Formats: sequence, structure tokens, C-alpha cells
Amino acid sequence: MVAQFLFFKQERYPAMNWLWHFFTSHFEPRNHCQNEGYTVGNMLVLCVILVILITLFWYQPMRRNLLNIFVNNYENDQNVAPLALENEHLRQDHNRLIGENDQLRQGGERLIQENDQLRQDGERLIQENHQLRQDEERLIRENDQLRQDGARLIPENDQLLQEVARLIPENDELQEEINHMIEDNVNLVQQNARLEYENRRLRDGRNV
Repeated sequence: MVAQFLFFKQERYPAMNWLWHFFTSHFEPRNHCQNEGYTVGNMLVLCVILVILITLFWYQPMRRNLLNIFVNNYENDQNVAPLALENEHLRQDHNRLIGENDQLRQGGERLIQENDQLRQDGERLIQENHQLRQDEERLIRENDQLRQDGARLIPENDQLLQEVARLIPENDELQEEINHMIEDNVNLVQQNARLEYENRRLRDGRNV
């Protein structure tokens, strides 16, 4: 019984290894009669160990402590598997969270780049808007100047229209006078040609 107890506990408690090897090397019953290891000293050691074990098991506080140790070991054995399973789940969750964190980091970097691009586009549009505002102000000033020039030219145009209306009859009269002068000029040309013809004829007759 002691050997079985030491055998099962040596895997969990390394300190039991020495006691296990000591017990099996000195008290392994080969023949019960012709055992080379059965000496008086070994028997005395065995008796001392048995007395100690009996004292431990029959002494009330020590027995309570041993029972508590056995119960705690059993409870710990029962709790190890759920804790190991929970630890595995936590490890999987940890790995999943690492992957999600990497994806979120990549998404954050992509959003930062998009934000920078949008900021650059916004600055460019602000500059274009400022340029358009300056052009609009310049066109407003030019429009006002043209409106003032138009207001100044309207009376001049009206005066010119009045002068044109006054000159039209004069122009008609001058046109009639020009027509008469043209007719007179034509008549003078005809008379000049006739006189030239007569002069040439008279000159020819005189030469004959």
C-alpha cells in the first residue's frame, strides 16, 4: 500500500522520487525467506517508517491536514481540466483579437491615408474657391465700370441719334444737289464733246 501511494504521488511530487526509489530498492520482497535486502537495519528503518505513517494517520491534526491535502489535490485535479479548457479558449480569443487588432490597424492606416487625401483635396478646393472669389470680385468691379460707362454713353448716344435725325434731311438735300450737279456735269461733258468735235471739224476745214 505504501509502495502504491509513493508510486502514484511520485509523478506529481518530485520529492517522492527519492522515497520511492529507497523503498523499492530496500524492501522489494523477492522470496520472503532468502531476501538479501532483509537485514536488521532495513527492518528497523521499515518499522520507523511505519510508525511515522501510523502516527501521521492517527494523529488528529496531522490526519486532518493530510485529508485536506488529499481533498485539495483531488479538487485541484478536478479544476485543472476546466481551467485548461478555459485557458485554451482564452488563447484562441487572444489570437482572434490579435487578428482583429491587425485588421483594425490596417483599416485605421487606410482611413488615415484617405483622410490625408481628403484634406489635400479640401485645401486645393479652398484655394480654387479663393481664386474664384477674387475673379468674381474683379468681374463685379468691371461690371460696375461698364454700367457707369453705359450710363454715360446713353446721353451721348441720344445726342448722336438726334444729330443723325437732323442730318438725314440735309443729306437728302445734298444728295439731290449732287444729282443735279451730276446731270449738269453730264451735260457739260456732252457740250464739251460737241464743241471739241466742231473745233476739230473747223480746224480740218481751214487746213483744206
